[in-house]
Amino acid sequence: MKIHTALIVVGALALIGTLPATAAQSPLGAGVQLADSTSDRDTYAHQARDQIQEWRQKLHDVGERAKAEGKELGADAQKELNLAWSKAETASHRLETASAQDWDDAKASFERSSRKLSDAWHRNYPKDK
Repeated sequence: MKIHTALIVVGALALIGTLPATAAQSPLGAGVQLADSTSDRDTYAHQARDQIQEWRQKLHDVGERAKAEGKELGADAQKELNLAWSKAETASHRLETASAQDWDDAKASFERSSRKLSDAWHRNYPKDK
């Protein structure tokens, strides 16, 4: 998937580089804007995947740390974090498959679910950033 995304971005950049300066006024200008928009969406989706990976590691680390200290997170806290995590992960996958028409909704959903995950984390681990 990473190679595919990289090829799309490189292809879009190559297309932009080959167009004359007046392309913005031509019918091809609309295609360039679409390429930029697709590139922006790909970049955002990549950043979302990175963010989800960081959360995955953070949640794993806190679980391991709790085991090592002989502690457990309360059932309600665990349920809250698991639900928030699941929604954020699902929303990040939706970014990768969203059509141009669904992109804004997918992005808003990801941002909302990421914020809820962060809020749940800070409620349960106020000292951890």
